[in-house]
Amino acid sequence: MSAFPALLFYIFLFTPPSVDVKTNPWPIFWYMVLFSCLYNAFYSIYRMHYYGGFANIFRGESERKKATMINWLVASPFTLLLSVLPFIFIVYGDRSTFVLTALISVSIMLMCNILTIPGVTESDEIKNRYIQGFGIDKGSYRELLSITFRSKNFMVSLCSFAGAIIAMGISTASTIYFFKDVLQVPLQQAIIPSIVMYLTMILSMPLWSRFSRNRDYTTIYLIGIILTLISYIPLLWITTIEELIVVFIIRGIATSCCVLMMMPIVSDCYDEITLACGRHQEATLQSFRTIIYRSSPLFEALVIGLVHFATYYDPSPNAVQTPLAVWGVRVHTALIPILLLIMSIIAILFYDLKGDKKTALKENLHKKGL
Repeated sequence: MSAFPALLFYIFLFTPPSVDVKTNPWPIFWYMVLFSCLYNAFYSIYRMHYYGGFANIFRGESERKKATMINWLVASPFTLLLSVLPFIFIVYGDRSTFVLTALISVSIMLMCNILTIPGVTESDEIKNRYIQGFGIDKGSYRELLSITFRSKNFMVSLCSFAGAIIAMGISTASTIYFFKDVLQVPLQQAIIPSIVMYLTMILSMPLWSRFSRNRDYTTIYLIGIILTLISYIPLLWITTIEELIVVFIIRGIATSCCVLMMMPIVSDCYDEITLACGRHQEATLQSFRTIIYRSSPLFEALVIGLVHFATYYDPSPNAVQTPLAVWGVRVHTALIPILLLIMSIIAILFYDLKGDKKTALKENLHKKGL
């Protein structure tokens, strides 16, 4: 129910009124604020409920990893299609091409959402879990907040994921500037690197799944973050599409690792909080992660806007940027994401829910019927 209005407001983001923003920017400013808030509100509701039951439905380590992989592999063809659409249709400076891309994207997502209308099929076991817990006192929200923010592992994982998500978000939002101003090639040439990256992700995920057997999730996730960081470093100097393809191959391998390990780590943190408060509160806990996830576009806009302001970036569609402005694009495409990923690596090093501690956690959950 929340997905459909989210898609509607997504279209509105690309169809603002025709106003000369150079002489009168405020109508567009408030228009974008309003529809950004409406879109984010409904998308956050959708995301929170989509992922809220994951830890409760998938309780074993192999189940969680397998479910994450299937979920991603099924979605990846659509993600690839939606990611290359802008490069096919968008002409920088031509407003109508942005609107066309948004309409095509929403049409694809609308079909996917229609397929979800029947709901998610759940086993009798999962249904019984819900029935048994329906009448249990859920406790106060304040109590859950207290337990959650005193959970070192949850907070550490949250900080690490925030750094990674914001880094990837800023770099993705910078793509159009990187092709236009740094590589100085038509956007259509971005299609090949994007396809290569997604194919690499698809091929890498089963390999990461096999490699992670009988190995600690956190260590594998750390490897993925380090590889992601390495993939950003060459963006500080590369000048050709061929070099970018090599970079995207490394990033595809790294991203598939991070995606595969993320939900199992999060689910273990949820289990730890479940044991502490004596009841399952995964959907509420997911809301905290959703806040971080949906804050990413805010940081993207602030970082890119401030860097462009500081480097005197010329927003005119056909402008040739100064060397300082081009370096600014490299800064928000690579340097700032690198710094965020370093923070993410430092944070995850404090995570200790593994080995004997995690084994004891699972045993205690089983003893308490949780």
